[in-house]
Amino acid sequence: MSYEKAEVKNFRFFAFQGEKMRFRANLLYFIIKRYIIKTDEKTNLIGDNTTMKKAKKIIPVLSALIITATATIIHSKADMKIEQTDFSVAVDNTTKPSAYCMMSDGSQIPWEHSFSGYFCIPGCSEYNVYMMSYDGIPAYCIGRHDQKAPTAKLVDKCTEITLDTPEYAQIFSITASGYGCSESAYGLNDVDFYYVTQCAIRSMLYGIPIENLAFYDTDGNINPYMNDEFARLRNSADTPLANNENTMTVISDTATVSEPMYIEDDCYFRYGPFSPYCNFDFDTYNVNFADENDYIFLSESPDASVNEDIFTFEQSDEFYVYINALCQDEIIFSLNTDVSDIIYDPVIYLTHDDTYQDIAQMKLTDRTETVNTEFSLRNTDTTGDMVINKIFRLDDKKITDDKLTIQPRFTIKNSEGKYVNGIYANDVVLFTNFTDTPVEYPLCVSSSSLTVENLPIGDYIISESQGAEGYMPIHELVEMRNSSETDTIDFINYKSTPPETVGQPPETTTTTQITTPPETTATTTQITTSETTTTEQTTTSETTTTFSEFSITTTAFSTYITTSDTPQTTTVSETTSETTVTTTPETTPAPPVKTTPRSMPPRVYQSPPTGDTTPFPAIISAFFLSLTTAVALRRKK
Repeated sequence: MSYEKAEVKNFRFFAFQGEKMRFRANLLYFIIKRYIIKTDEKTNLIGDNTTMKKAKKIIPVLSALIITATATIIHSKADMKIEQTDFSVAVDNTTKPSAYCMMSDGSQIPWEHSFSGYFCIPGCSEYNVYMMSYDGIPAYCIGRHDQKAPTAKLVDKCTEITLDTPEYAQIFSITASGYGCSESAYGLNDVDFYYVTQCAIRSMLYGIPIENLAFYDTDGNINPYMNDEFARLRNSADTPLANNENTMTVISDTATVSEPMYIEDDCYFRYGPFSPYCNFDFDTYNVNFADENDYIFLSESPDASVNEDIFTFEQSDEFYVYINALCQDEIIFSLNTDVSDIIYDPVIYLTHDDTYQDIAQMKLTDRTETVNTEFSLRNTDTTGDMVINKIFRLDDKKITDDKLTIQPRFTIKNSEGKYVNGIYANDVVLFTNFTDTPVEYPLCVSSSSLTVENLPIGDYIISESQGAEGYMPIHELVEMRNSSETDTIDFINYKSTPPETVGQPPETTTTTQITTPPETTATTTQITTSETTTTEQTTTSETTTTFSEFSITTTAFSTYITTSDTPQTTTVSETTSETTVTTTPETTPAPPVKTTPRSMPPRVYQSPPTGDTTPFPAIISAFFLSLTTAVALRRKK
């Protein structure tokens, strides 16, 4: 048994068309040269020697053209694998079909297409169907009706044939739709289905139109099921057969990047959703990626709250990709799934003998392969740097004092209330994650600043958890959005010498009394506050308190809150008709704290210069005391 490729080189053609055409070309050349040229030379019919020489030049050219045409015809078989093998089909001719293929009017098939009068039925078999097979696979005749089924013959077994080979493409399409490769569309039994498939192949080779043939039973009735099956198979010849090329693509038309998402102790950006599209059926698919730092996770939810560990999804599932803001590398994601299907593997057996049929078979081969596709994502502009500058001023003059600079401490919180945690080295904080525990950072003494690098973009609250001596710590909402540049925030504190207090005792109590006539029952109301008392103040020119809080003007005047941890007592007594109001703080008021949130710009935050204040709460108290007096007098009348 030998294996050999059909080659054009040296005109060694194993395809039977090539053998025949080569033989015919050589025969034509021999006839022209042996009889025409020689005869003309003997009988001198051509004339002179010049004409003879011209004729001799034409003959090699003609022969070359014929051989070139032969090579072109079988060029499509250059990759065909030829195996010479002993071949013998197995035949089962014990069963008659339900109906016979005849002319559409019920007459018998002409002798040039059938010796028996019935299409694809040999007369010597008692009109039974010749069901042929080889190695358990149905075999179909692709020769003439007057040829025999090959038995014990040395044939060329042609494999690795492409399904679109011109000589056999229509045969392959019919066999793939016929018996042995698919189910009958009309419920035919095996014998009838095989018989109809063979008739479809033979009628296509003979060029007989579909409407010229019909299937009649022995009673002369048309069998509609065999008729329709025959028409289906013949029409399938017009559809080129091809093995499925399994492909997978990623659908990401709606893929978008989210705002920063704080999950556990990290900041992520979400991409998606994504889903695979395949030209085949599958159950699940896998998503793989390289992630050495555990910066990435996948989820079916657009609002993931935990770092999930999911890599396998159902066919109908979409997935989202969450990438840590610190990850700036391009990440390649691979989607894959396993698919099992069947491929068509045709075989042709060439007998090279006009006495015997050539045979076509269609083998079905199981195939399992992994189909995959890739896509990539990359974070851009998801982190930036922040620089906090601390500036001390006295009477509008900048103070440079290492003793002051070394004192402040800063904390930074994100919009979810978690603190920035990082590695502090060389006066720089390198962000790593967020934490629930406050983390304080000192200033760089030489520059009076704090630098935070690699910070995810977002909204942050920067606070002085510890201020310098004599200066109120600052708490301010800061928004960092521009990740391509460094965000710089200036914190400016003022400190001035307070003026001397004139005409006011250092320690007094706050008492409010209202006196009514004796016959009126006296009513006394006492309010004692044991917690921190909050009092609003507006800026005036008589303040005797030193403070160092910054301010941002949001209305026509600046608003502050002073706090005191010492309880205050307010006494209201209706014993006289005179009103005496004396207001003296029991203790020195604490420095003020801002009451209203500030808009994001500007980036310079400073405490106001010291000035005098009017006790705005005292005015309110006097108003309500006057109102109370008026009510009491009205009742007396």
